[in-house]
Amino acid sequence: MKKQIILSFLVAVLFAGVQTVQAQGGIVPSFSNQTHGTAQTAAMKWVETAQDLGEISQNKPVKIVFEFKNEGLVPVIISNVKASCGCTATDYPKQPLAPGQTGKITATYDAKSLGSFYKTIKVWANTGEGPTELKISGTVVK
Repeated sequence: MKKQIILSFLVAVLFAGVQTVQAQGGIVPSFSNQTHGTAQTAAMKWVETAQDLGEISQNKPVKIVFEFKNEGLVPVIISNVKASCGCTATDYPKQPLAPGQTGKITATYDAKSLGSFYKTIKVWANTGEGPTELKISGTVVK
């Protein structure tokens, strides 16, 4: 696993170091800044950042999955994931995800109260931005 991480890092450094020659003879770095991120940061492209669960049953935990892809030039490292309340448990990749790899944040919402709900999950990663906020909503019924 360490070899894969080191190899991913070296590939990212090589891509960041590639230079192109302009018509005037100048040399400029050639970076591909996709989604968010730069040569030093990862870029997470989310399939979706909000999910409406509709009607869900009270006291029956519901699993929600948020998928993303690393579209940056360096591995994605998720440092923390935190739900807005104790009724939502989370799980996330603990190992770095190389450029091009996909990952997912899993949340399990255990509804105790009836009625509408709106919960958030914050994801901190090395994207060079603040945390990404994932949202779940719906209505709890008997």
